Amino acid sequence: NYAEEVYRKYNESKTVDDTAVVEELKHVFAGKSILLVAPGKSIVGAKNEIENISNADDVVTIGLNTVMECNDYILTTRKDIYDEAVASGRNIIVCSNISKGGRGNVKILNYANWIESDERTHDSSSVIALNLLKNCGVKEMLLAGFDGFSLDINENYYNPNMRHPVNAEQVEMRNKYYKGLIERIKKSGISIDFVTPSLYE
Repeated sequence: NYAEEVYRKYNESKTVDDTAVVEELKHVFAGKSILLVAPGKSIVGAKNEIENISNADDVVTIGLNTVMECNDYILTTRKDIYDEAVASGRNIIVCSNISKGGRGNVKILNYANWIESDERTHDSSSVIALNLLKNCGVKEMLLAGFDGFSLDINENYYNPNMRHPVNAEQVEMRNKYYKGLIERIKKSGISIDFVTPSLYE
């Protein structure tokens, strides 16, 4: 618990005023369906379907720590993916704990505004994206790669570099948390459809 508190406070100390950025994103997302592509392993087999959806004029595609050619934006919580996205000239959304900008087409969000905390700090790209889109008044989200967590780490991410061991308690807690978060977003009046199979359905 102490380590969680230190971690959160350290990241929250890196602040920016993101008012203008959020207003800008509200205009970008207005009237659009938002396709969120998370790094679940299911996106490998659904690549063509994801690309077809992303090609529609009324869809904005955001990769969550997931780099695909069809992404209009990459929302990342990882320094390595951020650096790669900057180098390749992508449109990036990132929190202030990772970067305060200065390079490339980067939209900086204030870390503390978009995370969630209960017994632990929830600051994954999925949490930040869902909270951001809710705040932006988005009416429809399409979710790809939101597979859910498995004890078999080889089933958890399409990118081997993102795979870390998890125990049964962590798997249960994470799946319960994300399912609950998505349900809360739905209850706020936002339509959510799953493009790929998910334990959160």
